[in-house]
Amino acid sequence: MIDYTFAFLFATWVGAAPASTPHDLTPRLQVGQELVFDGTIQETRASDGGKAESARRISVRALVLQKSAKGVADVGVVTIHKEKEAINISAPTKLDDAIAVRLDKVQVDSKGHARWIPSGAEIAPPVDLDMISELGFFLEMPDEPKKVGDKWVFEREGQPAVRAELLGVETILANRCVAIRVDQESANWTNDDINLPAWKITSRILFDPKTQSICRLEREVATREPAAPLDQHIRKLMLEQATNVRFHGTVLQNQIEDFETAYQAQHDLDAALALDDTTRARKLHSMQHDLKFAMQRLYSSPYRPIIEKMHERAVDAEKWATVEEKRPVPVLGGPREVRIGQRAPHFLLHEVQSGAKVSLKSVRGQSVIMVFVDPSSDLSLDALRTTLTAVAKEKRPAKVFAVGNRIDSEAAADLHQKVPGDYVVCTGGATDSSYGVRGVPHVVCVDGQGILRVNQKGFGPEVYSTLVQNLSVLPAANVADEKDTKKSFRR
Repeated sequence: MIDYTFAFLFATWVGAAPASTPHDLTPRLQVGQELVFDGTIQETRASDGGKAESARRISVRALVLQKSAKGVADVGVVTIHKEKEAINISAPTKLDDAIAVRLDKVQVDSKGHARWIPSGAEIAPPVDLDMISELGFFLEMPDEPKKVGDKWVFEREGQPAVRAELLGVETILANRCVAIRVDQESANWTNDDINLPAWKITSRILFDPKTQSICRLEREVATREPAAPLDQHIRKLMLEQATNVRFHGTVLQNQIEDFETAYQAQHDLDAALALDDTTRARKLHSMQHDLKFAMQRLYSSPYRPIIEKMHERAVDAEKWATVEEKRPVPVLGGPREVRIGQRAPHFLLHEVQSGAKVSLKSVRGQSVIMVFVDPSSDLSLDALRTTLTAVAKEKRPAKVFAVGNRIDSEAAADLHQKVPGDYVVCTGGATDSSYGVRGVPHVVCVDGQGILRVNQKGFGPEVYSTLVQNLSVLPAANVADEKDTKKSFRR
């Protein structure tokens, strides 16, 4: 049973509206409108070894940049995470104590359905523990008015169905709001299949018909890692609308210019960190010049401090650009969302036997497969065996690494006895968190061009089929680079 008492201390129940009274739930967004939400995130991780808890503050700004004649709005969103003790979190005048800041663009239709810009892809359920962006206040609403007790379902491509129910009417700070419950869960949440991650999302939303916007969001996300039925992570989010204003003229123009500058800088910084050392340094230096010019604009906005922080990060990143085997400075927005077919994020491994370093740069030109394992887990051993079988079947030039934590030479030898084959045992030195490796087994495949081909969580039949499908089209190793990579594969 989910306890929402803490978030409704200032809410007064005034009785459910008559069942025959319909409520129009159509959202409204206008050019220049800015919604600001403040709240908290509480996380609890429970396992057979105990329980750990943490909390932090969160603030989200959503600025409507433009709107089409069909009612489709482009919205810029800034998500700021700070320590729990942070004060005045909704006014980002200082970001020195920010844990993470992320800028996003989404396209919201007339019913509140949001998609990513520019890809147009569906926004995934918020089950990624490393995700910085918060977009839960964008909720697709039904076409027709709903009465108390009415239920409806939304379908998302490649996602479980979203189920909603109108609960009643509540008063929040003298405003009568419609209470809506929203549920979504993975197909394996209630069964015994523990080979894949499982999750369940339960939300309670208060919609203000007067302003036609969500005034409060309470959400609980429960996730279960593969092969760990007792290891559950629960994240409770509470967001409350702080302001809902609309800007015009020069003020709006300054807001949009500063947001666009910061958003582009974030994109450029992400791209620059994936370049080679020489090109990266030149790109970062150019970024600093552009950002410094933007910081000197006459009229400021709440987004100006983000530009200043981007400039600081570009300066720091340039200092690291020529340092060998150093992990790139993380972007201001925290971990990126890695996608199949894009350039693989950074990783750095240490071979157990030789101590040699293996990084994304050192293996350039040769396809690699990393199997993150726990030598004591049968699922991990099966995943490693399956990977070796797939590589042998396709006869592709792919190097296999078995990666684990706290593995010494004795444990590496024992692993080779349990799973014989041509692979190197490593410990994970620094793997970009955007891979999402939070449990084992986890299989990652990067081709010789540095493109991510497989990023598979857990173990099941799909591991073999996904590997075979991608190994069959992997480009052959770059002969010119083979000499440069041989040193990195010493046993």
